[in-house]
Amino acid sequence: ARGGTSIISGALHHLGVFTGKQSCAPVYEDVYLSNALEENRVNDARQIIKEYTAEHTLWAWTRPAALDYLDKVERVFDNPFYIIIFKDIFSIANRNNISMKFDITSGLKSALAKYAQIVDFISNSDKPMLLVSAEKALHNKEDLINAIIAMNSDIVDLSPRKNEALDFITPDPKGYLDATRITKAIGQVGKFTREEIRGWAAAAHDGNISIDVELYYDDLLVSTVKANEFRKGPLDGGRHNTGNCGF
Repeated sequence: ARGGTSIISGALHHLGVFTGKQSCAPVYEDVYLSNALEENRVNDARQIIKEYTAEHTLWAWTRPAALDYLDKVERVFDNPFYIIIFKDIFSIANRNNISMKFDITSGLKSALAKYAQIVDFISNSDKPMLLVSAEKALHNKEDLINAIIAMNSDIVDLSPRKNEALDFITPDPKGYLDATRITKAIGQVGKFTREEIRGWAAAAHDGNISIDVELYYDDLLVSTVKANEFRKGPLDGGRHNTGNCGF
């Protein structure tokens, strides 16, 4: 996680490669297939893979957490080609600190341990692989895109959408940074008068917790209230799983 996988999955998507039934920006991770694997529904995963392979000459799947079950991936995927991206471990730890509030030291240790797993996998797998430096990919993105196009040239021509993939690769994309931070909040002010402010607010990534809404006047904190009253709108609209997010 935070290791640069979205650079690859996003580039593949913009080259026209199918990245999964439930894959979307900014990370392009197919939770449909990922959930089947992570819930140990191996037969379901095999069926999804069979459907994807029947419908697409070339397709891609990304999931950072797959590092912990690569043995399962090896068993269920037919003819895989791995793209493994390496990123500066401090960058990974710092990104997790910003997005997930993880401790920097713990993040560094975790990144080292994860990369040790990756090196072991590379050493023991006989499948074809492309190894990529995240930092060099950002600064030499045409080399990366050319390499991806070349490695698939005998299967499908990805070159027509090369410029779309090049435009996609940017350092610190705002959409990705915003969407992946654990502190991201969603909500709406529905009423605003001299006497009252009403609305709803929730944590974007965890609908089971109630968040605090703070009111400021000229940078001075005036009031804090818990957003835990029932609101029918966000529940019916699919923005919140219980509707208990009003203030």
